[in-house]
Amino acid sequence: MTIMTVKDTIAQALETLTPDQLLNLQKAMNDVTADELVETITELNKDHLSQSPIVKFHWNSSIIPFDMEPNTIYLDGSCRGFAIETGINSVSFDHHNDCVRSITHATCVQVMNAIKMGLDPNRFAEIIIDDIDADTVMSVWLLLNPHQVYNPYVVETVNAIGLVDAHFDNAFDLHPLHAVISPLWNVERTEELFNECLALVDYHIADPDAVLPPAPKRPRGLMYGFRKNGTFERVEDSNFKEMYQNFDVVMMVLPLKKGHNVTIGKKSEFVMWFDLEFALIQLAKEELKACDEQKVSLYAGPSKNWGGSSTVGGSARYDDQSQGTRMEIDFIVEKIISMI
Repeated sequence: MTIMTVKDTIAQALETLTPDQLLNLQKAMNDVTADELVETITELNKDHLSQSPIVKFHWNSSIIPFDMEPNTIYLDGSCRGFAIETGINSVSFDHHNDCVRSITHATCVQVMNAIKMGLDPNRFAEIIIDDIDADTVMSVWLLLNPHQVYNPYVVETVNAIGLVDAHFDNAFDLHPLHAVISPLWNVERTEELFNECLALVDYHIADPDAVLPPAPKRPRGLMYGFRKNGTFERVEDSNFKEMYQNFDVVMMVLPLKKGHNVTIGKKSEFVMWFDLEFALIQLAKEELKACDEQKVSLYAGPSKNWGGSSTVGGSARYDDQSQGTRMEIDFIVEKIISMI
């Protein structure tokens, strides 16, 4: 584990100066006291932070690139798909729509690489997020602390979080920070909760050996495992990591006050006998039929009716967040089998 010292940080900053600038700095430092130096750095840091973009929260809401606002960065599905709109100085970092999941970096890795390649977060006015998870939290933290992309431990952390966010932890190890900045699916998303997660990143990066708070217990529920021959197995009290040991396509069912929260995943895009994106589209159509029959409307937003990616997707969300899919679980299982 490599930890950046104060000397390391100063050395990196000095490497960016020209010989003349270094000489002028040396002359200026001759008469500066330690207290004056600390005060100056504090003032510069305040100036830097005042230029940082503002984080805005559009919970459970998603737009398409055509609707992007000027001078804005969209993260991890708040705008569907990766997009660069140079005419309005806006960017969407995403790895859910119109991408190859097996090779597309998670959002936080995209952001880190973009900053290294010249993206200046301070040229943007706003950052838009629609959910709280490790990928989104880490992405925002990088945009608010762009100088940290040269910290070796930050690079290691971002890459580790990005691998698991994109491909789950059936193939990659979960970073200790990952779980504590990923609230459970049924925890209310608030600005206060997001800021707590950001503070945990600050805490961990400042001292990677410090003890982190306990991670929330990940959900376990009724699971279904599907096989290439069209058969399936129903397993009580399990989770994706365990199910992926024996099945390439799995489904988790968690009960809500009304209906169920359903998540479907396949181990990777190399499970080529099942097209998850096609399945999500078909299930979305069935959800709309159920809505028509029950005379209800879906939660507004293009991503909230059986949305997801080519390797994981979830059931519809309604205005009442205690309401899950309106379809019967046995019907969903039959639809999945019909699409194998």
